[in-house]
Amino acid sequence: MDYKHGLVTLRKLAEGTDWLEDFLVYEARLLENLHQDRLYGSSEQTRATRAQIIDQLNRLVYQHFSRSFTDLCRGLLPDVLTVSASTSHLVQGSKRAVQEECSVDSVSQPSPTAVFISYSHRDRRFLKELRTHLAPYIRMEAVHVWDDTMIHPGTKWYEEITNALQSAKVAIVLVSPDFLASDFIARKEIPPLLKSAEQNGLKMLSVILRPCAFLDTELAQFQSVNDPANPLSSMKPGERDKIWTNVATFVKTLLQRA
Repeated sequence: MDYKHGLVTLRKLAEGTDWLEDFLVYEARLLENLHQDRLYGSSEQTRATRAQIIDQLNRLVYQHFSRSFTDLCRGLLPDVLTVSASTSHLVQGSKRAVQEECSVDSVSQPSPTAVFISYSHRDRRFLKELRTHLAPYIRMEAVHVWDDTMIHPGTKWYEEITNALQSAKVAIVLVSPDFLASDFIARKEIPPLLKSAEQNGLKMLSVILRPCAFLDTELAQFQSVNDPANPLSSMKPGERDKIWTNVATFVKTLLQRA
């Protein structure tokens, strides 16, 4: 993946816009990450950090151009017709400049699917298990996963969550008593996910972590990955791995159909 090509392209598209500052922050973080990778070699930490930065850049690009940052890295420029009228005049000039400087691959690639993970902070150990099983797909940049651990200090955290909710095509919901007890989750995360499932075809995957009142909630209208009577907390590690593998495989299947 030619990240520098994507950054050059996006920098030109960002010039003169109100989101240039956001781009410059992500650009600096990605370049630093790539520099560390060259100096010290690839590590799990540098790869995980890079995946987070790429995910943030993907959401930034998608918000304005209905494409992803990985598309730009492949040489695919956004269609001016998909850009809002308020920024189209800026993009037309930037697009011509980019075409002159960068070689453009004419073969279109599908944009990656955004996966939103909703969970209670008391269930972080389960989130870690899930991310481990999704890691191969994240590394391949076939799927871009978001959860609130990706919110960095100094950012507008609620805006970050709202953007992630709006761009999600798959929601993985980690259900537990603490999850159902959270007012924030109940009021700010679940309603937009349910609305997107009804209107936009978002896929809801509920994983039952601990015994709880799942069947008495609106989430029960969607088939859970595991039987609510057999939550992950009662399973051995190998059995939990099977459940997480099923989740990761289902996400992969959705990507292949996209």
